[in-house]
Amino acid sequence: MVLAGAVVPLGRGRKSFRWLIVCPLLRWYGYENLSIHPHYLAYFNQFAGGPGHGYRHLVDSNLDWGQDLRELKKFMEKEGIDGIKLSYFGTADPAQYGIRYEALPSFVPLIPRAAPCREIRKGDLVAVSATNLYPLYVDLGPLAASLREMSPVGRAGYSILIYRMNHDVRLAEAESVQAARAGG
Repeated sequence: MVLAGAVVPLGRGRKSFRWLIVCPLLRWYGYENLSIHPHYLAYFNQFAGGPGHGYRHLVDSNLDWGQDLRELKKFMEKEGIDGIKLSYFGTADPAQYGIRYEALPSFVPLIPRAAPCREIRKGDLVAVSATNLYPLYVDLGPLAASLREMSPVGRAGYSILIYRMNHDVRLAEAESVQAARAGG
């Protein structure tokens, strides 16, 4: 819209020139708007890498309100996944969506509601809210550093990234942080 507005003064006296530029820009804007539906919170323009790479620029409530548990359940059903290791940025109980998971450190501790994950093995699927990839509220330590270096194998919406681990990770340190936050 800014680009379209900037073009208007350029074509004074030449209406056809102005509309040759403005119309494609308005179509692009319309396409971008429709293509992100219903995930408007995750919108990032193509100059920022699009919504699939928005988490590299902004996290927390700029991208992630814990809104993609339904999408995670759909992904798991589509891919035939029974259970997953989960670090979630939200307050809803993933079990209410029918998600079977082992709890990784999360924004709201999931341990009372699910078995804590003590170890991630090569080949395991790990679902992590984009906000939890960075030590803003939850410190996943070396796990988060490893995940940031990897490419996700899938996504649930635009806020939950799914990785297939390419090495083993022991979570004793991360688990003690989770237990301390849970009051145990």
